[in-house]
Amino acid sequence: MLHILMCCSVALGIVFMIYSFFYSREIYALVSNGSRNNWLMISFFIFSFIVAYSVYFFILISGGEVFFKMDKELLVSMILFFGSIFVVLSLKTSHQALSGMNKNKKEVEKLNESLKKEKGLLEEDEREILKKKSEVEAVEKKLEKRNKELEKTLNDFYAFRLGMAKESEKSRIDEENSYIKNRLDEMKK
Repeated sequence: MLHILMCCSVALGIVFMIYSFFYSREIYALVSNGSRNNWLMISFFIFSFIVAYSVYFFILISGGEVFFKMDKELLVSMILFFGSIFVVLSLKTSHQALSGMNKNKKEVEKLNESLKKEKGLLEEDEREILKKKSEVEAVEKKLEKRNKELEKTLNDFYAFRLGMAKESEKSRIDEENSYIKNRLDEMKK
């Protein structure tokens, strides 16, 4: 019963190692050049574990008699030793990845703060522009009102002058009326 449990454990270990090998290859394709060597080493160790687990599994199934003589304890010791190196390398790679993510997070936070400040300045500028626009619109309304008043006054003056023209010297008044009419026409343009 113990022998079957050992064989099943090693066989499942091989399956998980094969899955880990392909998963590490996917991660290798995603990482930047700085971490690629570490992920390549991890993939190498995983492949080595697959080979070692397979040899050990073969030894368990064959009852210890293999085509070459190898001490089971030596094989297990080697697997454990390289397993410890694998764990250190995995932790180092994880530490590098997390450090890089934290550094990137801090940079993103700085950029976010900078963008918030710029947004605040833009909103302040927008309020100032809207205020100036309101002031310009108010001045335009005043000018339009004054322009209408001036135009009415000039029209009244022109009508008055026309009335005076009948009583005064015709040619001199006609010249002045023509001049005033031209000025009014120019203002309307």
